Amino acid sequence: MVLGIGSNMPSISSWGTQGLSASDLQGTGLGRFTPSFRPNAEQVQQNNSGYNIQLRNVPDALQFLAEEIKKKFNIKVHNSDIPFSEEELKMLNYVLANLPGEHLKGVKTIVKNKSIQMNMETMPESIFAKRHHSRAYGAYDKNSQRILVFDLDTVDQIIPVVKHEVGHAVHSYNMTFEEFFKFTLKSGWDVVHYEQTFLGGNNMYNIGMQQIKLSKREAFEQKHNFDMDSMRSKQSKFGKYNLIAPVEKQHLYAYSNPCETFASYYEKAM
Repeated sequence: MVLGIGSNMPSISSWGTQGLSASDLQGTGLGRFTPSFRPNAEQVQQNNSGYNIQLRNVPDALQFLAEEIKKKFNIKVHNSDIPFSEEELKMLNYVLANLPGEHLKGVKTIVKNKSIQMNMETMPESIFAKRHHSRAYGAYDKNSQRILVFDLDTVDQIIPVVKHEVGHAVHSYNMTFEEFFKFTLKSGWDVVHYEQTFLGGNNMYNIGMQQIKLSKREAFEQKHNFDMDSMRSKQSKFGKYNLIAPVEKQHLYAYSNPCETFASYYEKAM
């Protein structure tokens, strides 16, 4: 994400465009070595949003860390085509322990993966992955309640990556749609529609489209025209209304859609 590793985001409350603080989010309802890969480890075919991946058990030498995470958070940790290192598992344990337990109810597994990362990095920036410039660092699949941690530049990146993907789990499983829609408006998104109008200053009396921006109150009253799928595509279910990010933030990946906005604020606030 452009708003990913090491970037800063200001915070305010009320109906502003600069951001939200941790209290705003709550108000919305909310030893070092790399083990070698073991090809004979137990393998399970799984499907992840159209991608087939093989889940492999963490090696025996690191099972105590995987079991500790399972016992504390009821989350299973797996390798796939690349393994978690001991340091990464320790960092994973740390970051999960510092998040509210109820925010993890939308997470069942956390998987280390590289093949999907390579696929995503050749695609246009996707709503599915946490990216920084052209690199994808993590992903969340709502259907399987799975976080994917990709090949990282440093071990410390597990902290923002996992927080970000837990943020997607939170807006998927801990919030009502009304709460999420309210967050979208408070974080600076506007709801607009377009009306036909005559274009002045010419002899052809051409008809053009004029953008009409709703007030925040008017926009909130139109929440029934949206759902989570339409929010990701930045328009209402039947195309009448569009979601527009603040002009000064449209270049940020965090404002590529409201779901990424929430996950990015969650990452910074928690």
